[in-house]
Amino acid sequence: MVNLDQGTRRDGETINLGRDLMAEFQDDPPFALTVFPTQAAAQAAVQRGDIYFALTVPGDFSRRAVQGDSTQHGVLNLYVSEGSNYFASRVADSFAAGLEDQLNQTLSETRWEAVQLSFEEVQSGFADLREVTGTLADGAQDLADGTARLDAGARDLSAGMDRAAAGSAELASGAEDISGGVQA
Repeated sequence: MVNLDQGTRRDGETINLGRDLMAEFQDDPPFALTVFPTQAAAQAAVQRGDIYFALTVPGDFSRRAVQGDSTQHGVLNLYVSEGSNYFASRVADSFAAGLEDQLNQTLSETRWEAVQLSFEEVQSGFADLREVTGTLADGAQDLADGTARLDAGARDLSAGMDRAAAGSAELASGAEDISGGVQA
């Protein structure tokens, strides 16, 4: 087995499916497990007949596997020298089918968790939107109330200006009367 997976981050969490897969195989190996540092070294061991097959976890496996996009998938590389040993190729095929089922189930659960988190974020966004809309409605009501008070104040000012103009006219008339009286 060769693990080249660099892992990925999602929602602030580090995910490294290659490391997890390697740990699971080391804890409960389905076969005698040999870890190789490179894919070339593992393939050379298969070609020599030292091992039946080699499984390589690519460097972008976690990133592709958990992104939830069905157009890209995490792909493992299984290398088998089919022409050299029929039994080895049957064992590799059986192992690959079991591993595929297990990984698909795990990845489906991981993607479903991502979908659920997205739904939670959308629901939270709707709650925020509802709160902001309420605040806007309250602000619009305050603006309408303020506009009504401003309109009433403008009418009061206009009436006051009319009274001031009328009083000013009376004052001017009274001033004329005084002036005429003073001259008399």
